[in-house]
Formats: sequence, C-alpha cells, structure tokens
Amino acid sequence: MAGTNQRQTVDRRVNTSEGHYVRWEISVRDLHLLRSWHFVKNYRTFCKTSPTSWDFKMWFPEVREDGTASLSVSLTRIDSVNVDLEASIWVDIDNLEENLIFPKQSFTKGGMAPGSEMQETVEIVPLPNMRAAIHQNVIVLVTLTISSCHSSE
Repeated sequence: MAGTNQRQTVDRRVNTSEGHYVRWEISVRDLHLLRSWHFVKNYRTFCKTSPTSWDFKMWFPEVREDGTASLSVSLTRIDSVNVDLEASIWVDIDNLEENLIFPKQSFTKGGMAPGSEMQETVEIVPLPNMRAAIHQNVIVLVTLTISSCHSSE
C-alpha cells in the first residue's frame, strides 16, 4: 500500500440526508515509476440507521511508457446489517495544478447486501497534452458514497 512514492493521504468524511461519503486525497510522486501501485482503506459509515463497514482497494496493475494504465477498484461490504445499499466510487487523477490527467472514472452498484462486492478494471488513457504528467507529482482523489441507508427513516 504505502511506498516511498506515496507521500500523504487526507481523509474527509461527510454525512448527508442521502447517505455518507468519504473522500481520500492521495499524493503520489511520479506515478509512472511505481509501475504498480495500491491503495487500501476500511470505511465505516457510523450511520445511526444502518451502520455499515466496507473494504476499499484501488490499484494500478500497470502504468505503461505511453502513459496508458490499468485502473482496478474493489469494494466489499463487510458488515451484517440486513439492508441493501447503493455504493458509488469516483476516481480523479490530477496534477498539482488540479488539471485532470486521465478522464474521470465512476463506478456504481445497487443492491449491495452484506458480503456483496463491486470489482471493476478499466484501461485509462491520458488526456491530450497530459501524458508527461505521469512523471510528476499527482493527486489521486477517490470519493466513495454509500446511499439508501436512510430510506427506512
């Protein structure tokens, strides 16, 4: 998970009337040099109605010379609360000037009962004129949203 090129992770947790979300901001030095990079977190909603727990994993199995990369995400619900929820993941990869390097990625799955898992792998290509940015410091922004937990209120 943490390597010499991963500098810092900032967590921001928010509860809303619609559900809960957490945003992780990960600073990474020279994504290309990592070749393979992992980020793993456990998230608990602390919801008053339906408190749930989740294991989140994101990894770049490969970042290639031409700037293209594979991006994989996995979200597993690890609690036993008997309610189906919706989970969404958004991934933005920016340079330090907050310019997108790759197109934003989003993944959503409904009906996530205890033990459910969402797994996705996509190929991503740098936006025009951003290929060189993979050789610089980047910010990976991940937002995980859990919703439909307040529907019984």
